[in-house]
Amino acid sequence: MYTPNEDSIINLENCSAIVNGKGSKQREVYFTTECKVWLKRYLESREDSSKALFVTESHPIRRLSIPTIRHSLKLLAARGEVAANVYPHRFRQYVECLYMGNVTKERRCKAILP
Repeated sequence: MYTPNEDSIINLENCSAIVNGKGSKQREVYFTTECKVWLKRYLESREDSSKALFVTESHPIRRLSIPTIRHSLKLLAARGEVAANVYPHRFRQYVECLYMGNVTKERRCKAILP
């Protein structure tokens, strides 16, 4: 099982995590209570000792790479018959729009997902 150490980047109490962005800059991101429930479930199901938050299912267990995530999203989009070009950044932008609630941002959100 994945057990975060004292330097853990995940804070389930306040639904936040520290992520590495461009230029290796760290920033805090927040997630919903529903995400917290699923994240906790996922972490409890882990049986490996990798320090990475998201890992491959196959052996050897290793950190999920960006191309692997892209490929998985493409497969899910095909299975769900999603016509739009699907990639990780589009989902980040969409979720950001869901929580903004601003009219200007709303127009921008409509432009993101055709």
